[in-house]
Amino acid sequence: MTNLLLCVDNVRKCCWRFFDAELGSLVATSRFLGYRHFHGSALDQCKIIGREEILSPCGFLLAPDRLVHGTEVFQSSSFHLSQKYAQCSSSGRGFSVSSSTGLANSRTPCSSEIKQPVTSNDLGDRGKQGNQCSQPSSPSTSSESPCTARASESDKDSQASEEPLRITLREAVLRLADASVAKVEEGDMDGAVAILKEGISGLGPKFPDSPEVGELHNQAGLLLYMQGKVDEAEHHAKIALDLTARAFGVENVLTGHRMLRLGAVKVGQGQLAEATQLLTLAGKALQQDPSKYEADLYLHLISLSGAAAAGQVLNMESDLIKCAGEMKEAFGAESMVLGMVMAQHDRIVTQALAAQTIDTRLCEALMKQHSRLLELLDPSSEDLAIMQYKLATFYYTQDLLQDANQALRVSTSLLKERYPEDHPLVIMCLHRMGMICAASGDHRSAVKLLTKSREKYREGGSLDSEAASTHALAKEADFGLALARFRSIDPAALPREQCTQLQHQRLAEARPLLDDLAASIGPGHMLVQGAMRYFAQITVMMSKQRT
Repeated sequence: MTNLLLCVDNVRKCCWRFFDAELGSLVATSRFLGYRHFHGSALDQCKIIGREEILSPCGFLLAPDRLVHGTEVFQSSSFHLSQKYAQCSSSGRGFSVSSSTGLANSRTPCSSEIKQPVTSNDLGDRGKQGNQCSQPSSPSTSSESPCTARASESDKDSQASEEPLRITLREAVLRLADASVAKVEEGDMDGAVAILKEGISGLGPKFPDSPEVGELHNQAGLLLYMQGKVDEAEHHAKIALDLTARAFGVENVLTGHRMLRLGAVKVGQGQLAEATQLLTLAGKALQQDPSKYEADLYLHLISLSGAAAAGQVLNMESDLIKCAGEMKEAFGAESMVLGMVMAQHDRIVTQALAAQTIDTRLCEALMKQHSRLLELLDPSSEDLAIMQYKLATFYYTQDLLQDANQALRVSTSLLKERYPEDHPLVIMCLHRMGMICAASGDHRSAVKLLTKSREKYREGGSLDSEAASTHALAKEADFGLALARFRSIDPAALPREQCTQLQHQRLAEARPLLDDLAASIGPGHMLVQGAMRYFAQITVMMSKQRT
């Protein structure tokens, strides 16, 4: 599985210390809490089941103790990892609390349960052990099953050492984060957010001033923002910033990350003045951190959103390229935060294209800039191919057919390196090339390409989200074929009167097809505007012939 880069906290080598009451020593742990690489492994998900207890599906009990950060002591901020019982049956596992914790058992272990003390070496294999015990034992001449044998060994180990493992609040939070990442990798964003919210609801009331809980809010805000739930993301990002600033101060690097995340959410909400203030403060706190480039990049995007001319876009490009390059170097081309920045740039492009009056040069500059940013991240990416297709379509609608042809060839070449000829994206490019040929007068190529794409769209071979008979590209192909039939008329090969009559007939055939396209996607759609442009051209040509 491809590694997923998830922003947990962009904190380099932040040391956390917890006091081990049993050993009487300070144990320092160092953990890279930045943009961490995660693999699709089974991870522990902690669940709150009571006021003083946290139970995980793999069978730990986490009971509060205390955490030391530097010289400050946060009461009730670490956890003892207690021994658990795992039920050995085909129906799954059951859990009860070891009496060594001093807490009441949730129920009395039944005869089918096996006492399995968890040791430090077991942390990566708990799910595997559970699965082994849950499987029915194979036929054997021995009266003692493998699970029973392991149970006897576990009983001996349990009697030999009643010392429970302990887990800090920090580790509990990281386990929740890891479980959330696993859900993201599975494509279950709602599940990932649900894990974080469950951790917040369970840990938040017990540790109301804990920056660790702020970390959960921070990640929840990140994922909610990715889902487009910006208002809910803002709620969590604000809490994360408040908890962190109170614990570490406003100039701390961790606080800088919280301001960065809230600032990014504000950009998504369109609250650019507040975003600018937050991102500027974040940049100052992150002077020695690679995430400074993320803050700078968002600030450049705020300026870009106000650009009114192509020249302004070009003047900002070098700074954008530099910051994006630094982010790629630090976090990887596929990092989640870099993807969010690119999504914001794409929104700026979309806003320019959706303007009531389109500025052709401004839109062209923004789309080319987006292509250059994508090329910087991965020159052979599918995203770059799709952006080049969009640029080609834009050129087509603006009657810039030579530029459209050039951009479309780049897109088609990139897509053919990835996919076969009958892939939907390749068919889409061939369809657009057919429309370009129809508009430019190359009716033979247009008929060949558009007949193929029309058949694919009609039969539903390319897109299954809509009925093939009503698909907009099928309707555009119908109009393009009508345009090609008009262009195929050779005035030099026919008597003038016969040629004029045939042209009127072909023009009359094209008009309802144009109306049908407009009815399916709206008269203001870019494709409809392009079709209307080319229909107007042949109408004007007919008028000139009459005079």
